[in-house]
Amino acid sequence: MLVMNKKDMAAGILAALLTRKRFATRDMFDMWFFLKNHWEINAELLRAKTGMSLSVVPKKAQEQIKSVKPTELLSGLGELFDVNKKPGQKKINRGAHVPIPPVSANA
Repeated sequence: MLVMNKKDMAAGILAALLTRKRFATRDMFDMWFFLKNHWEINAELLRAKTGMSLSVVPKKAQEQIKSVKPTELLSGLGELFDVNKKPGQKKINRGAHVPIPPVSANA
């Protein structure tokens, strides 16, 4: 069975976050999971998919997330929450510092 490695998966999700025409909340949550768990990012694949180096990507990703309207941040995730327990969007910290994991030049 073929399975994508973690470095390529992280690069692919980060590229999706940066290049989608319409923001997909799942990309933000996937990236959060990968960064929280210290997954490396395949910088070569990221550059091939976005044309950007890993040195500029964190700022671009943060700008992308900050540009999303608060009412859209939980879009598509409603089925994961009980209506009475859905977290308030004002509690989401979009400006939080996100540590960047080690970089992999090749897969």
